[in-house]
Amino acid sequence: VEDSPTVPGEVTFVAAGALSDNGQPGLPAGYQADDVFVAVVGAAPSAPAGWTRSSYVSNALGVYWRRSTASESVPNFGAGLRARMAAYRGLVATGDPFEVVGSAGSASGALGSEVEGVAAPSITTLTNRALVLLAHGDFADDAGTTASIAYQTISAGQPAVGLAFASGAGPAATARGIGLWHSVKSPAGATGVASGEHARVAADDGSYVSGAVILALKPAMVAMPASTWRVDVSPPYSAATSIFACNSPCNERL
Repeated sequence: VEDSPTVPGEVTFVAAGALSDNGQPGLPAGYQADDVFVAVVGAAPSAPAGWTRSSYVSNALGVYWRRSTASESVPNFGAGLRARMAAYRGLVATGDPFEVVGSAGSASGALGSEVEGVAAPSITTLTNRALVLLAHGDFADDAGTTASIAYQTISAGQPAVGLAFASGAGPAATARGIGLWHSVKSPAGATGVASGEHARVAADDGSYVSGAVILALKPAMVAMPASTWRVDVSPPYSAATSIFACNSPCNERL
């Protein structure tokens, strides 16, 4: 008796679109139908039509997703908002692509010239090779001096690989910084706490608010190539013996 088992497939980062300071992030190059767009916005507006807001921290961070079609239009998250989006491939084809959305961490206080981070609580992924994302947003409001925000670093190890979205000065003596990082989690389990940091440069007469959240994208299950598996069942059937064999590259996915 033989049946092809399934294993979690590979989740691929396709590309990130152009950064927008007016709430209209560019479409990622090379996207295809059924890719998943993940947008990070330096605020928490309501989701545009066809998009879903997965997590937010008021006035600092919004994380949104959409499953793409073959031909997409640029979304509009709101005038004056910093936004950018990335495309991912190889995810579940229906339903919410996030298998886990963590609790958002937040921080706020008086504004000064500082490097400061905000922690995102750990999550526990459910599927081997889930793609873990860390999204981070930072808002500074200084009545006297134009604020600026620059991406600094991310806590070691979780996630370890990714991309930083550009950040910088905003209009009317405000600034919004955003960041997104990703990393494959194998095996499934706790990610540990992660944090993003921004450096703020401004006079001490304003305030800031930051937010960060860890999320996990669920990979699609794919059939294991026949050359890498076998199931042997020998009589007597009342005491059948099953042997499962798996060769590279599937060992790391089990």
